[in-house]
Amino acid sequence: MGGSFSSGNNCFVHTDKPVYVSGETVTGTINLNCTRQFPSQGVFLIVKGVERCKWVERRTRQVPNGRDENGNERFRTEEYFIDHHGRNRFFDVRIPVYPFQNYCMPGQYSFPFNFQLPAGLPGTFSEAGRRWGTDYEAETSYFITGDIHCADGSEIRHQQRLIVYEKLMTDITAVALEKTANIYVCCCLNRGSVHMHSTFDKNAYVSGETANVVCKITNNSTSDITAIKTKLRRRIVMRSDAGATFSQVETLNQGTYEGVAAAQEVPTTDAEKGLLANDGNKQGEGSYGATGDAESGEKQEPVRVATASGDRYVPVNLSCRDWQYIQPSTNGRLIKCNYWVEVDACVTCSGGISLELPVTIYEPQPNTWDVSVPQGWNPTTYETASVVVPMAQAGAAVANAVATTANAVAATANAVATATASPTATAVATGSPAASVTVGGVNAQVTVKSGDRQW
Repeated sequence: MGGSFSSGNNCFVHTDKPVYVSGETVTGTINLNCTRQFPSQGVFLIVKGVERCKWVERRTRQVPNGRDENGNERFRTEEYFIDHHGRNRFFDVRIPVYPFQNYCMPGQYSFPFNFQLPAGLPGTFSEAGRRWGTDYEAETSYFITGDIHCADGSEIRHQQRLIVYEKLMTDITAVALEKTANIYVCCCLNRGSVHMHSTFDKNAYVSGETANVVCKITNNSTSDITAIKTKLRRRIVMRSDAGATFSQVETLNQGTYEGVAAAQEVPTTDAEKGLLANDGNKQGEGSYGATGDAESGEKQEPVRVATASGDRYVPVNLSCRDWQYIQPSTNGRLIKCNYWVEVDACVTCSGGISLELPVTIYEPQPNTWDVSVPQGWNPTTYETASVVVPMAQAGAAVANAVATTANAVAATANAVATATASPTATAVATGSPAASVTVGGVNAQVTVKSGDRQW
């Protein structure tokens, strides 16, 4: 609220904490300092959620450039730019907090309020700069405004930004993934199988945290795994009002760790075992590279024993190498930003084997949230205004998304990714009826406006 109110009629709005999760109940207070009487219908709270994005697309085209000595038309390559813009006000609520009887009389007043955010709202997001050869801006933001109605045309209002975390479709929990695949070198030579088992300490992180990954690889192939790499990957998508789409996938950070040797041949015949006992240094020199019956002369394939890596710690820092801090996950209509951790077992001349775990990134919560009281502030505090916005349809959709995602997590990481981005996660009460609320004994209507949210 600052050290003091300015002169004249003014107000100040604040929430009880800076960060809320989609679906959570927001609590706060509108404070009004009235120094002179004015005509008014009451005190209102306005809550808005807006997506904005823009980027510049660079293109080339052929344009006429005179004629040559033979009279033939010449052309040159010209570079030009197209600006793309998008704006979506997906959440817009005006809530009556307290009604006046035609006039607001001089005095100091505090009007507590609470309301529930719809489940399924996209998370707060803000990023701008020049990357991928283009200038771009992307922002998903929320604003909460204390608005005192003034019938005389004057304006008494105050606005505060609100940080909203995207609601997880599953609980924050440890996840284990595993995969077995054959290693093909040069696209067609099968060198045997590799099994990889990885455990992740959780599936949601704050920017800058470290994802603690433990990986165990059993190499049954004849190819060395040259390295184990962990990567933080993300996909950002922007959509314009005209339907143009901008999409980029990038690696933000990675770590490289020791690989795993190929499976080792072992002797099987008595002759081979004796040779190994006489000179252990000859292991793998082909003296016992193929098994067989010495008397029959029958040749058999060599026997190999898999090489295992054991439990290996392969962490990845969840920040960006270029600008450190990374933006939180968001899934709006115009802006989407999704992350996943990838663990790769690298093999020369082969695609190797990899596991992917989708993760949610949260914005760090501010360390302090202190609202100072101005000197001489001694308000009359009114009963808390509680507003319930009916979101039955959205709630059912989110519940379905939760169930789908939970089942997918138990199956594979790819299924998790599909469930997390499932259309059933659509929320924001499009077409919801007006909510009825009783404030100070007066029944009022709450109108909910919301844009389309289709994935």
